[in-house]
Amino acid sequence: MKLAPSLLSADFGNLRAEAREVEPLADYFHIDVMDGHFVDNLTIGPPVVNSLRKGLTKPFDIHLMIDYPIHYAPRFEVTPADMITFHFESKDEPFRTIEEIRRLRDEIAERRRKLREVDQRLVEVEKVLTGERRELEERMRRLEWEVMTTPTEEMLRREEEVAREIGELKRRLEAYDEAERLEVRRLELRAEIMANQIRVRELKEKLEEERREGQARHQEMFEVFRKMEEVRREADEAHRRVVEARERLREIREEELDLRRKVRSLRAEVEKRRRERLKEEALKRIREKLKRGEKLTFEEFRLLSEEEERQE
Repeated sequence: MKLAPSLLSADFGNLRAEAREVEPLADYFHIDVMDGHFVDNLTIGPPVVNSLRKGLTKPFDIHLMIDYPIHYAPRFEVTPADMITFHFESKDEPFRTIEEIRRLRDEIAERRRKLREVDQRLVEVEKVLTGERRELEERMRRLEWEVMTTPTEEMLRREEEVAREIGELKRRLEAYDEAERLEVRRLELRAEIMANQIRVRELKEKLEEERREGQARHQEMFEVFRKMEEVRREADEAHRRVVEARERLREIREEELDLRRKVRSLRAEVEKRRRERLKEEALKRIREKLKRGEKLTFEEFRLLSEEEERQE
């Protein structure tokens, strides 16, 4: 059984101290990272998690309760013993997320291996330079002792030779000191170059991801513009149909008015013919009365007079 206390229950104002209190009993430190989107809570992020490394030796169990684990996982300074957990239902593609976390693990292992090589090389250089320095210092002590114990006459004869040898030994010691400083500086610069290469690779990956996100946003905008163009064309087509419908309605109304005028004209013609027929029937009856010698009414007499005047 592994014990992993959750730092979410600790006092955030005194987080490292409380973590140290339970570290002897813990196998891991469980750290819940929440972004306020995947879940409602908003907790700590990479800067706080990375700062907890100082003074703590137990590995971390980093629980990513966030929408985009691929974007945030490389920001954590993890070790090979750490664990990173993410949710399958996050917005990043799960198998790609696993591949990115494994790649991060491999990069960390390679970085630690190179740093171990640098440390080992420094130790080896230090051993070599230390041994040669000791040999030269021992030789210097022997020459100084020889100068102190050699008789004066012989010392005078060898003074120039000893001085040259002592000067040569001093120059060699200074050269070894300079070589040691240069080797240490070279290894420091190599470590800085490796760190810069890692940062450059991380920046390239970040730029690539931002480029992909920009392409995705550009594609989304293109889809939006395409849909807007389709909607505009549909609106233009609907407007054209409305104009055609209005024109057709105007034609129908004109046809209706024309039909109404024709109906009125036909009605007037029918009414005129009906009156003429009634008038002819009335005149016929009047003439029949005259033949029979019957007396006419005033209205019948007026109608007969109008007809005679019209014929004249």
